[in-house]
Amino acid sequence: MEETKSPDGPPPHDTSQQGQQGPQQQAPNPEQVPPPYSQQGPYPQPAPVPAPAPVITGQPLPQQQQPGAQWHQQQPTAVVVNVPVRFTAFPMTMQCPNCGNSITTETKKQNGIATWLTVGAMCLFFFGCLLCPLGLIGFCIPALKDTIHTCPVCKFTLGSHKHL
Repeated sequence: MEETKSPDGPPPHDTSQQGQQGPQQQAPNPEQVPPPYSQQGPYPQPAPVPAPAPVITGQPLPQQQQPGAQWHQQQPTAVVVNVPVRFTAFPMTMQCPNCGNSITTETKKQNGIATWLTVGAMCLFFFGCLLCPLGLIGFCIPALKDTIHTCPVCKFTLGSHKHL
């Protein structure tokens, strides 16, 4: 067999050396060809997933019209969610829930648990030295006191900041 090279493609296959080269590929048998995608194979196909039902919010359900009856659309209502406010030892800018004004809170200091614990511990410490009145200095330290926040317009108590 005479080999000719074509300028466009690979050289023709030489069949005289088939036994010398190793395993040969055979043409696929039509019985071994996998089925096309349109046919169902040996595995069960998954069930189709139903589409989710549409959700309509903020509108009333339609009612059957009766002669002479009118259908009124319900107005959407505003929902106000009160978020708890974490008060600090300093005045805060906020909206008063009682009068609705935008305010900066008034603060006043009040003796709380932290004040009493500090005074008690200092009195016990200074008791042996007869300097127990020095223990009362805890009442003069504003950082140990609780802070009460009030509205300057309506004097409503808004909340407090406690140390313990």
